Amino acid sequence: MKATIARSARLGRKGHIFGQVLNDSPSVPDKELAKQMSRRIKKAEKDERMDITMALTPVKTYMGGFTRPKEFRMGNWLSGGRYLSNSKMYETPHQAAYEPHTVFLLESRYPVKYGVGRTECVDHIVAFCRAADFEAVLKRYNSPRAPSEALESMDNARWPWTPQKKLKRVLYHLNDELKDSFENSEDDLLQEPVVSPNAAADLATSPTPPRRERPERPEDKLKQTQAVVQRHREADLGTVSTEMKSRQEKVPFEVEHTDGTFHHPSGFQPPTSANGFAQSPLPPPDAVDMRPVRQGSNNPDAAVDAEQWKAIREMEGKGGALMADLTASAMAGGLVAHTEPRDEKIPTEVSGVVTQGSSQPPQHASGFIPPTPAMARGETEALTHTDAVEKHQIAVATLRRQYQKVIKEEPFWRPLLALTFATRPMGASIVRLSKSLSRGLPFHATLDNHDRKSAATLGNRFRCLRLQRMEDLAVEMSQLLAGARGGLVGIRFSPEERGRGLNGEGLDAPIPWEKRVIGVGIGSWYERAEELKETYRIEGEEEVKQKYLPEDKNDTFLVYDIDEKGRTDRKDLPWQVQIDSDALKIPGELQDVLDEIDELENALDEERDLIADPIHVLVPAREEVRDAQGYLVESHDVAPVVLVKSASRETPPGFHLLYGGQARKHMKDRIEYLNKLHKGELARHFASRLNQVVYP
Repeated sequence: MKATIARSARLGRKGHIFGQVLNDSPSVPDKELAKQMSRRIKKAEKDERMDITMALTPVKTYMGGFTRPKEFRMGNWLSGGRYLSNSKMYETPHQAAYEPHTVFLLESRYPVKYGVGRTECVDHIVAFCRAADFEAVLKRYNSPRAPSEALESMDNARWPWTPQKKLKRVLYHLNDELKDSFENSEDDLLQEPVVSPNAAADLATSPTPPRRERPERPEDKLKQTQAVVQRHREADLGTVSTEMKSRQEKVPFEVEHTDGTFHHPSGFQPPTSANGFAQSPLPPPDAVDMRPVRQGSNNPDAAVDAEQWKAIREMEGKGGALMADLTASAMAGGLVAHTEPRDEKIPTEVSGVVTQGSSQPPQHASGFIPPTPAMARGETEALTHTDAVEKHQIAVATLRRQYQKVIKEEPFWRPLLALTFATRPMGASIVRLSKSLSRGLPFHATLDNHDRKSAATLGNRFRCLRLQRMEDLAVEMSQLLAGARGGLVGIRFSPEERGRGLNGEGLDAPIPWEKRVIGVGIGSWYERAEELKETYRIEGEEEVKQKYLPEDKNDTFLVYDIDEKGRTDRKDLPWQVQIDSDALKIPGELQDVLDEIDELENALDEERDLIADPIHVLVPAREEVRDAQGYLVESHDVAPVVLVKSASRETPPGFHLLYGGQARKHMKDRIEYLNKLHKGELARHFASRLNQVVYP
C-alpha cells in the first residue's frame, strides 16, 4: 500500500514536513468494483424477497418480553433510515428478476430406497425456474444432466426390473387352527357415547368397560396340548419306585511312568518331552484330536459309559500286564493312575527369529504365516484399496444406462403442482417457505414414529402435507396482492420501481390483475386432480375475491392441467407472451469480452502451476506519440494480446514478441483494462442469474 503526499505539504528545516496528508486508502481493482456493484444489485432483490417472506411468516407469540417486531428491509431507504445515514449506494435490480417464474412440486414415479431405519416411499422435490423454461427444466430433471439430489434418487429407486422389497407376512393359520375374527368379537364393538348434563355422576355410576383380552396364539395352544399329554403319561407311573445311585469312577485314560512317558489303555503313546515329542512339533494336518475335554478340573469325570467297560473286558487278555493291572484296579474300585497338568506346552509357532538384522513374523509348523500390523493383509491394503468403490461405480453406471432409456418416454419425475408468479422474488419466497410448515417444522416431524413405518401410507401423507402447505401459501399470497393487511411492502414489478410503500410509491392504485394473478397447474396424472382444481377455485372465490375484491370479475387463480412433461393445452395464459424474453441473453460484444478474460486468466493459472511452457504473447506495434515538450505520451488503452502456442517463435511484421515477466504484466493490464471498460455490463451479467433458480 503506497502513501502519497498532498501538494499542500511544506518542507521545513532538517527535512521535517509540515502539513503532510497521507492518503492511506488503497486503490481498488476494477474487477473488485464490478463484483461490488454485482453484490449491490443482488442485495436489492434479496431485500425485496425478505420483505415478502416476512409478510408470509406468522408473528412470534412466544417468550413475551424478549421479542420485538421485525423491521422491513425497505424501511432502511426511508428518510432517516440506516442505509441513508451510512451513505449506502443503491443499484437497481436486474431485469431478469421481473419475469414470471414457476414454483413446481415434483414426485417420483417409483419408491426410493433410503438409509437404515427410514421407510421407502416416493420422493418429492420443490424448486422454481423461469416460466418460459418449465418444460426444458423438467426435461433436464429426467436426463443425465439432472441435479445431484434428483440423480441420487433415481439411482436408489425401486425400478420394475430391480429386486422389489419383500413384505413380512404373519402366518395365523397353523395346524388347522383358525384365528378368531375381530368382526365377531363383542369386545371390539364401539358403544355410542351418551351425553349427560352431569358428567361427574355418569363417571361414578357408569360400569367399567369390558377388558379387551389378548387373542390366543397357536403356539400357546400347542404348549397347553403337549402339557396335558405329558401329565396323562405320567399318571400311569404311580406304582414305580425310583432312586438315585452314584456311578463308579472312571478308568484313567493315561498312565505316567517314571521315565516321563505316558501310556493309554488303547495302546496309544502320546508324544512327550522324554521321546522328543516323536520328532513332530505338530500332529499331521489330517489328524483328529479325540482327547476328552477337561473343564475347570484336572481330575477325570466320574462317569463311565457301559460301552467303555465292555471294551475293557474284551481287551483284558490282549493288553498284557498293564491292562490286567488297570482292569483289576478298576474292578476293585481303586485307582492306580492319576493325572497331572503338563508343565510344557507343545510348540505351535516360532517367534522372535531375527534374520539379517530384521525380525521375522511368527512361523507355524504347518507353514502358515499369520498377518501382522507390519505386513499387508491380503492382496490390497484395507485402508487404501478402491476395489469396492470401482465396483459400485460400475454398478451405478450400468443402472443409469438402463433407466435413461426408459425415462425418455416415461418420466421418473412428474409435476404434481406448478404455481406461476409474476416476479422472481415472489417465487423465491414461496420456494423457501414450501419446504416446511409455517413455524419451520419439517414435514416428517409432524408424523408419529409408528406412522412413519407404514410404507403404504407414508408417501400419501407427505404428498398431502406438501400440497396443503403450498395451497395455504398461494391463498395468502393472493390475499396480500389483493390488499389484505395493507398489502405487500417493498414489492416491485419493474427495475425502475423503488418498492411499494417507499415515499408513497404504488399506494395510489391497486396492483393490476396481470401482476397479481397466480397460475395453478395440476398434474393430470394425479388421481385427485379434479378435487384439487375445485379446491383452488373455491378458495380463490371465497377467501380472496369476496373478501377483498368483490367487484373484480377476473379469476384469482388460473387453474389448468399439465401432463407428465409439463405441457398444457391452454394458450391464453398471461406469461406466455413473454416466452421470447431476452433478459438473460448475453450480447455478442460482452460475450467476446468474457471469452478473452477467461482465456487470459487460464493461461496465467497454467503457468503459475508449472503446467505449461513460459508464456509468449504477440502485441501489436504502435507508433510513439509525444507531447509538445517531446515527452512520450502513455496510451490509456491496452492493446489486445495474442497467445503464441506454436513451437515457432517467429515474430510477424507489425507485432512485438513478449515472454516471461513482460508477457504476464501485459496480460494482467489487459484484464484490468477490460474490467474497467465493461464494469457495468459485467456487474449486471453476474447478477442476472441466481443459484436457487434451476436453468435448463
